[in-house]
Amino acid sequence: MPPSNAIPVKVSISPIAGDNTANIQNAINQVAAMPLDANGFRGTVLLNAGIYPCSNTITINVSGIVLRGVGSSTNGTGTVLQATASNAYTLQGTANSGGSQRATLDLSGLGNFTAMVDQVLIGVAGPVNRPTGTLYFGKTNIVTASGSPGILAADSGSNSGGQNLIYLGQTNAIFADSLTIARQKANASLRFNSAFANAAAIFRGADGSSRVGAWMIADNSLQSTARVPRWARMTLAADGSMPWWIQWCLEKTKRRRAQTALAC
Repeated sequence: MPPSNAIPVKVSISPIAGDNTANIQNAINQVAAMPLDANGFRGTVLLNAGIYPCSNTITINVSGIVLRGVGSSTNGTGTVLQATASNAYTLQGTANSGGSQRATLDLSGLGNFTAMVDQVLIGVAGPVNRPTGTLYFGKTNIVTASGSPGILAADSGSNSGGQNLIYLGQTNAIFADSLTIARQKANASLRFNSAFANAAAIFRGADGSSRVGAWMIADNSLQSTARVPRWARMTLAADGSMPWWIQWCLEKTKRRRAQTALAC
């Protein structure tokens, strides 16, 4: 699979005055109507430098789309997304019964990304079947997600959901009272983006100082009877060195099973 920055740009937009939700969503919809190429991509929506305030949900609900910014916001030459609403970013790949497909939101070209939202949802069941998504955070990130869970990856109502991926940037401050990586019928991975050296992350509660109340990994908490095993992987090596692994199997009750791999 080619890197996301190698996917051809099909639509390029610049910020407009006021709310930019429709501006961005219309560009996404244009690319969504394009056919998939041999690599399974439709194309990139490029957000030119500037500030894009968004007061409503931006949704990628088909596979093969990359949303990408440019430059660095620290010197005023980059793309800045200002999330001013809850659930501002929803990543959902859609598919028929044949399997999952992927939606990608690539913010790795941003120097700084700041969001105050209710939830960040990646591959979470909604109006699509087998939701699957990839989220690349920017280089420096401050994300406050006050909902429950604040960050949720891989929550599918259909069997055999896809692999959902979250890539942290170089410097990350994540404020959320709860996080769930792989809730049901889909897999998820939380890791650092290898493009950034000496990466680090701080996780605190939504108030910025308390401990995270609950961090759930492959818990299958919404399944009482399904036999679908779930994998979650968290690779958190702050100094960029080869991580060490702890593997264990979470509770095995009734007819459900969850399996987890964690690197600290």
